Amino acid sequence: MLLSELIRAAKVEPIQLNGDAEISRIVQDSRIVEPGDLFVCVPSETEGRDSREFIAGAIECGAVAVIVYDEAGITKCNSTPSVWLGDYRDQLWRLCDEFYQHPIRGMKAVAITGTNGKTTTAWIVWQALEHLGEKAAYLGTLGVFLPSGEVPLNNTTPSTVELYGLLARARDEGVTALAMEVSSHALELKRAHGLDFKVGVFTNFSQDHLDLHGDLESYKAAKWKLFSELPDTSGTLMFAAFNSDDPVGLEFFERYEGAKLSFAQANNSACIPYRPLAVRLDSIELNFTLLGHTLKLKSKLGGMYNCENLASAVGALIALGISPVDAIKSVATATPVPGRFEGISNDKGITVIVDYAHTPDGVEKLLDSVLGLTERERVITVFGCGGDRDDKKRPLMAKAASVRSGRVIITSDNPRGEDPEVILDQVQAGIVAGTDFERIEDRRVAIETAILSAKPGDTVVIAGKG
Repeated sequence: MLLSELIRAAKVEPIQLNGDAEISRIVQDSRIVEPGDLFVCVPSETEGRDSREFIAGAIECGAVAVIVYDEAGITKCNSTPSVWLGDYRDQLWRLCDEFYQHPIRGMKAVAITGTNGKTTTAWIVWQALEHLGEKAAYLGTLGVFLPSGEVPLNNTTPSTVELYGLLARARDEGVTALAMEVSSHALELKRAHGLDFKVGVFTNFSQDHLDLHGDLESYKAAKWKLFSELPDTSGTLMFAAFNSDDPVGLEFFERYEGAKLSFAQANNSACIPYRPLAVRLDSIELNFTLLGHTLKLKSKLGGMYNCENLASAVGALIALGISPVDAIKSVATATPVPGRFEGISNDKGITVIVDYAHTPDGVEKLLDSVLGLTERERVITVFGCGGDRDDKKRPLMAKAASVRSGRVIITSDNPRGEDPEVILDQVQAGIVAGTDFERIEDRRVAIETAILSAKPGDTVVIAGKG
């Protein structure tokens, strides 16, 4: 396809178009450029390193055209055809959507957003869809799971260029259904715009990612974009499922104008109330009351908070048009997510649980589940906070851990570009007075210390990075 033809078909009006070229792929990573590729530069203020410095190398590797976002980028292209996009993020997804010919159109595609539970809910939905006979794919924090195999990802929702390419690959492999996590970053930066999701799911809302959004209202507004901005591209509002136990979920449910359902443990649900009968480390049994009928679900997942994730998954499937009975039967077949409330077998007589919890609310729910499931002698919690991310949540996570643990060990968790000791200072500020705690920067040593200090009957919880 000629670059000029792509621009016209996508109804994009660039600030400047210099030259023309036949393009075979759209690529953002200069290291994988091949002859015939259209190379995309990304603004440094939101995506990290300034990719304009890679223009020359991309052209040497065979890039026949370059997308830039300012005049300086145009200059670096020299005589190579180039296009300067104005409303960069809005126009980039339109180009990708047109080039890859609307990759998930026709799929039973489910988008899941929320602070916590996205990964587990998407994982359950993916497995349930497979069980129901769909050729399904999963895309999110754990990577991309396609019929041909697994592809690792650097972000929960990858860049627009990478995302559209992956979804086109899924379509070409015959995928008929998709369960996809959609992060607030992706919604704010328009990475997933243009995708034709049939169902949107909202799990819950609590503090996270204020490094990008600045405050909770902006963060909430970013989440709402899944239900307010994405459906407009096809002209039809998606069927949405909301957790109405969560105040923001209830607000979204009431605001949403399309087809919708809600689910809750309380009696404020329009469709799927549920009640846990028994919750253990290794399984959950729930009663779902749907349209006056009670249906039982026994899941292989453990942990009280997975009740919410299971309800989210059931809601997603019902919104897709699957009968409640089949939705519950298929969800019951799902296996636990690696690293989510994962028990580690050992011969020390202790319980060891690894979980991805990395927000104050996530830590609270994790430890409340542990405390509610067992009469252990003591809970020892190891956790840290990632660098270059929301620093306001660090003392809140420490408070959540210290009031629910007999002992706390704070440690490093992917500090990125920050000084690990500065992060630990901010975490330690939230430790409640009188808490038995220790500060060990080396994560391996911290975990080893927790394990060796545990006595038979104790539970060691390793949160965050794992």
